Amino acid sequence: ADAEAFIQGLKDKGSAFFAAFVRIDRIKELNRRVGTRTADLILKDLSTALLELEPEAYLFRWTGPTLLLIMRGSSDEAFGRLDRIRKAAASEARFASPITVSIAIVRGDELRGDALGSLQAAARERLQILDRQGGDAVLDRSEIRIEDRSVILALDPDPIFLDFLVEYLEREGYRTLGAGRGGQALELMDRIRPELVICDLSLPQFADNRLLHSYASGARPGEGTSA
Repeated sequence: ADAEAFIQGLKDKGSAFFAAFVRIDRIKELNRRVGTRTADLILKDLSTALLELEPEAYLFRWTGPTLLLIMRGSSDEAFGRLDRIRKAAASEARFASPITVSIAIVRGDELRGDALGSLQAAARERLQILDRQGGDAVLDRSEIRIEDRSVILALDPDPIFLDFLVEYLEREGYRTLGAGRGGQALELMDRIRPELVICDLSLPQFADNRLLHSYASGARPGEGTSA
């Protein structure tokens, strides 16, 4: 909630800022190798290192092995600053075990309406792209192309279950994106035209007339979208 209020405040003031989602790559492998307690310590040390590299930034714990860094400044300089962080993390000596990080950048001027929903949708999509590319990289734009192959959109307000579902479908060979709110779902359907939508419409977050209308009318999803 603190991060949401902070981001909305920056957006309302028209401040120039960008958000960076910094995630430790291959966290399950790291947990197996060093144990979850040591992995948690590495995440704390990463937090310290990020603030040392960017002392003017604002840091929030996001979910799992992901940290959210809010930085003021021009989006033109975002990639260079975050790539410097990526390289520093790979060579940081204080970590109990070597790591690499993936960094998804979302510019403040990309956010529409529900600022947090827009932010989460863009970040989740970009981190999934980084996963497919093998991690240890920075991405500042979305690269989903519908002609590549069909896309599944998974919707669930529980971020842990949503991550599990997206990961499972990706492992089975399906390009999958996830959303935790109805607003995010509408935004993604505008852009990616999913072939299939997996959603529990009994959940209040998705029992939304706009969402149902989008299925029925086909105005947002592509032709033949199944739900």
